[in-house]
Amino acid sequence: YLQDAQEALKEAKDAVPVWIMPITKVAQMFPDPKAGMFDVVIFDEASQIPLENALGAIYRSRRIVVAGDTQQMSPSSFITEGTHERLDLLHQATFHWKSVQLLHHYRSEHPALIQFSNKHFYQSSLKAFPSANAEIKPVELHFVEGVYEQGINVKEAQHIAQMLENQIRLDLTIGVVAFSQTQLEMIRSFLSPKTTELLLERMEQVTMFFKSLENVQGDECDVLIISLGYGKDAEGKFHMRFGPVNQSGGDKRLNVLFSRARKKIHVFTSVKSSDFKLSSNEGAELLRRYLQATENQEFTTVSDNFFQKYGITRNGNELLIKSPQQTFPKALEMATFVSVLSQRGWKLKMEF
Repeated sequence: YLQDAQEALKEAKDAVPVWIMPITKVAQMFPDPKAGMFDVVIFDEASQIPLENALGAIYRSRRIVVAGDTQQMSPSSFITEGTHERLDLLHQATFHWKSVQLLHHYRSEHPALIQFSNKHFYQSSLKAFPSANAEIKPVELHFVEGVYEQGINVKEAQHIAQMLENQIRLDLTIGVVAFSQTQLEMIRSFLSPKTTELLLERMEQVTMFFKSLENVQGDECDVLIISLGYGKDAEGKFHMRFGPVNQSGGDKRLNVLFSRARKKIHVFTSVKSSDFKLSSNEGAELLRRYLQATENQEFTTVSDNFFQKYGITRNGNELLIKSPQQTFPKALEMATFVSVLSQRGWKLKMEF
């Protein structure tokens, strides 16, 4: 039966040359580990793939492509057994093989949405493409006079629930992320029965996610609502206990969070950057800087900086590019630029 199944799968592979499957299904779909049965295997989100889980697919392929982001989290099931750490495929591939950095960032429709991560994680090397209809204020700070007690900020949860009541019926994908599961459940408790029903429906339809920080990976949305939750206690003391942010890799968790939105980020907080004490913890310090950037409204003028960088003259939603052959030394770069900006509502004119 195994041989018959293998022949049937081979015929199917020849008829459908592209197979898409979870890494854990490879041995189940192809029980006979025949070397080189695929011309190429592409591993996406490779930072989330434990090395041992990838070996079967690697053996079955003549070539492999490993794609991922070393500045994001390793597998959530990462554990240490004695002196042997559980390793992920991406970091091992990065160590042994030459890497090619992909510089185009397509998710954010306003460069400001990726500006903070770009600066602190990617040496400002990423190129983001603005939309002609991008938000004027893509990152908005909501300060709430809330108190943090027993792992919960009630007032902040109420404000976020009210925003959800107003936005959940809009034709936009929405993401809600709280820094703790208890804060997330508190937000849910303030939703009306009808909104709770819509929330569950949209989560099932994958037009919305509603998660605690440690469970965010690979998600994206039009509008991201962040609940920091943490704050001063009833006596006015701020202890800076940020749960997963204080742990090893907490800065990378924040990088994942801050890069989820396509159109808009709402940040709800009951503390200001000035409330933070100096800290050697990378996650806590990064969070302080993010709050400081939102307070100073540093996320509003990046689109104009983007056009200036390319020497582009802007008039409304019309863009004039002079001498594009000098601006874009490679034809593929020019084609990508024109294609993406045209899709995002710009009218482009070139003068050679």
